[in-house]
Amino acid sequence: SAFLSYANQYTKPFNEISGVVTELQNALACAGRVFELIEERPQVPDAPGARVLEKDSWAAAIHQDLVQDRERDIYVDKHRISGFWDTPLDSILRNLGIRTILFAGCNTDQCVLMTLADANFLGYGCVMLTDCCTTTSPDFCTQAARWEVEQCYGWTTTSSQVLEALR
Repeated sequence: SAFLSYANQYTKPFNEISGVVTELQNALACAGRVFELIEERPQVPDAPGARVLEKDSWAAAIHQDLVQDRERDIYVDKHRISGFWDTPLDSILRNLGIRTILFAGCNTDQCVLMTLADANFLGYGCVMLTDCCTTTSPDFCTQAARWEVEQCYGWTTTSSQVLEALR
């Protein structure tokens, strides 16, 4: 019994060190996989090799049906989930005297919602056109985004209701 106690007392540090070495090996293996993932190019099934949402790439192009007047339209490149963060959008809208913004776009629960929230924080009136927004997220995400807009940030309506009100 005394020998086991003695052996345990002197071998315990070695056992702990081997556990640390194992943890380091696991961490290095995980780090290696993270770097592999970082270096992988995103795959877009519709356009092999296209970069996702990168300026001037196929995946970030404005659909031809949405291009109205290239000479008069104002284009703002965004770099974050919100169209206001680190862009001149607020200055442009204020210089034009815009006080209310109609929101439409992709990723209702992400880009549209965050841009709308930032617009609200900046003092704009915000209206989400629910039939002009879409997302790849589950439907409950869209419902939650609409609820947030209605409760906190502005209003929701449809494009047909806006057109009817303008007549």
